Amino acid sequence: MTREKKPVKVPPNAQGGLLRKRFLALLVIAFMAIALPVSYRSLLQIREEDDTIKYESEGVASWYQQGICRQEYCAASTEYPRDTYVEVEAIETGQSIVVRINDYGPDPGVHPDRIIDLDLPAFRQLANPEKGTIVVRTRPVEIGTGEEVFSD
Repeated sequence: MTREKKPVKVPPNAQGGLLRKRFLALLVIAFMAIALPVSYRSLLQIREEDDTIKYESEGVASWYQQGICRQEYCAASTEYPRDTYVEVEAIETGQSIVVRINDYGPDPGVHPDRIIDLDLPAFRQLANPEKGTIVVRTRPVEIGTGEEVFSD
């Protein structure tokens, strides 16, 4: 004996719930596409037609032990592509130096307030390394290619 299958009725609000979930998923995807690459979108807006640079950032700088960089100071940044030259100004003293970005860091998941890691010689030009961190303003001087840069 064969049983007849009864058609299943889908409640009217179940279809609306599916549409709502799809809409929310698209909204989340759109938000991520806009919000995540904020620093890289900012870099696209750095240069105007006359090649002036208009992007500045303020935050905390720390130092790290880096191999010797030839004839220049080096730094790590998540905001600027590699091979970018950045002016770093210590807010407290007003002293500034130009560093070349040759590495990625500091990790925003571990140190969300830090915007740049300076190599030890660069940090010494701005403050005593015993301080550990200082508040700085960064301004790109020359935007790099983003390609791998090795210090000698």
